[in-house]
Amino acid sequence: MSPRQILAGLPVLALCCFLVVPTLPAAAEAAAVPDPLESEEPLPSLKGRRFAIGLGASYVQFDTNFKFTEKATGYSIYVDAEGTLGLPEADTVGIIFGYYRFARRHGLGFSSFRIRRDNSLFAENFKFQDLTFTGEATLSDKSSFYFLSYNYTFFEDDRSRVFGSFGLYGLDLDYRFEASGDITLGDEPVNSGSIMEEATIFAPLPMFGLDMWFGFTERWSLGTKISLVAGSYQDISAAVLDTTIRTRVQFTPHVGMILGITYFNAHVDIDDEEIKTEVSYGFSGAFLGMALVF
Repeated sequence: MSPRQILAGLPVLALCCFLVVPTLPAAAEAAAVPDPLESEEPLPSLKGRRFAIGLGASYVQFDTNFKFTEKATGYSIYVDAEGTLGLPEADTVGIIFGYYRFARRHGLGFSSFRIRRDNSLFAENFKFQDLTFTGEATLSDKSSFYFLSYNYTFFEDDRSRVFGSFGLYGLDLDYRFEASGDITLGDEPVNSGSIMEEATIFAPLPMFGLDMWFGFTERWSLGTKISLVAGSYQDISAAVLDTTIRTRVQFTPHVGMILGITYFNAHVDIDDEEIKTEVSYGFSGAFLGMALVF
């Protein structure tokens, strides 16, 4: 390159230095600020603060069946609670839930919900399998469910979190049937007057669950959970599948909303001395809740 060419290129070089060099400190300063999507800290939508409590409601569709078997004779009666006895197929259920995170990977979780359904009917020559009923009857469902767990976080990064739950699932089934009138089996009278039958149990059973969350933005995250319950208590044995898919939106650092869908299915066997009762209790639907986080 000749001296003339070097001198001709100096103005261009000077202009480049004038435009580029002043931006270098700003670029270095920007590089020192971490990208929130690349930070090792979890997104705010996933940050597990120490304590949270929430209230919500679910609108669910029920599917409940009973089978009563008399051990001495082997005679069985199958009852569809919604179809045969007219319990409401859909209802609103209140929920309370929360957690306490006492260390980075360790915490406690709890939830509880109660069912309140009933139906009254007056029947004349109401046939139920081989039975005929004439009179007035009332069926009520006042079952409750309780969940208490220890949570351990297996994996956590800036966008996702996976933790397991180990604890107790309390099944508190409470079905009551009250009737007054005449009951016949074929042409033979079985009972006349009033009767009350109930299927009430409380069983604390071991539970294992897996909960996974993924944060899309600083305020929005999506999670899915599956809980399995299996065990026996006294004369009761049960197996439960409880799954949910929900999204969480943080309006402020301390107020959030949870919206999702749920599926619950329980099979319970009650082995009494004279009668074996098999209960299939299920529901599915959508839920909405608000939570305070601290």
